[in-house]
Amino acid sequence: MNRKDESRRMKSKKRNLWQFLLCIVVFFEVIIAISGCQNGVQEPGVVALVNGSPIYLHQLEAKYDFLHLDWGESLPPGIEQLQQEYGEILTNLILYKLIEQELAARGLKVTGEEVAAREEEVRHDYPPEEFEKILIEEYIDLNYWREQLKLRIAWEKFIHEVLRPRVRIDFQEVQDYYQKNLSEFYLPQRIRFLIFSSPDQEELKKAIASYKKTKTYAANAKLEELRKKHSDLIVHEYFMRVDQLPFIWAGEIKKLNPGEFSRIKNDKKNFYSLVVLKKEEPSLLEPYQAYSIIEDKLTQQKIRRLFFKWVADTLQKAEIKINPKLKNSLKG
Repeated sequence: MNRKDESRRMKSKKRNLWQFLLCIVVFFEVIIAISGCQNGVQEPGVVALVNGSPIYLHQLEAKYDFLHLDWGESLPPGIEQLQQEYGEILTNLILYKLIEQELAARGLKVTGEEVAAREEEVRHDYPPEEFEKILIEEYIDLNYWREQLKLRIAWEKFIHEVLRPRVRIDFQEVQDYYQKNLSEFYLPQRIRFLIFSSPDQEELKKAIASYKKTKTYAANAKLEELRKKHSDLIVHEYFMRVDQLPFIWAGEIKKLNPGEFSRIKNDKKNFYSLVVLKKEEPSLLEPYQAYSIIEDKLTQQKIRRLFFKWVADTLQKAEIKINPKLKNSLKG
């Protein structure tokens, strides 16, 4: 995984997680309904108690601000929008609090050492002091970023240590899925090809002529040789489905046989030519080839169902108290 994307990915939850959260919001009416019969939270600065563990107003506000860093010139949100977004954020925080408590009960609590180790992995991909500069440029407080990192680790731990071990996939399930969803495992024609490009047309012609003399088994070595010899030469290799070929190349590539070059063209930046290396005919993945794909898909489906069941069961037993002022404002 590219660790450089970590700080940016902290800006939003994974799409599937947000789908989970939104479903929970609808099903439990932003959890406020559950707490309606409970005594409210009176302590200043605390917006909710989850089994006695506090969620603070600054956490709610920080998350809200973090989600709207890019507003800038936008108009202020309306009251209904604020109520909805704060409700979703509170649901999010309550959910994570329950996950943290589940992990702690199982002796799997996220430790400071784990957070520090993950942070070091992220920092490793940045030049010295560059990581802090990026956080400052994106208006992200380092402590808040660490809190979000801890939540991410908790979520991953919960999935892999609590839910995943409860999932079992047998061969018959995989076989049944394969038979009922054959279209998912159909592979259309695919083509492997190279694009030679250069701002100098004569140099491009020389490179192509030299490559044409190369034996197939020595092709990669020849490309390296050509790159060194022709400093402006650029060669990219692609392996794509025919139905996904860029329109500008598709017509030309479909007409070429393996080993054939297209005419040299000019895209206003460079001169370029295409050469087809191999065409793979349409095929259907065999069950053994599709097994890992199906197993992963079924695993994700079962984890999703287990997650919803865990949320429902946990909320039935949880004692959740909402600050009366916040509760009233969220309910409008």
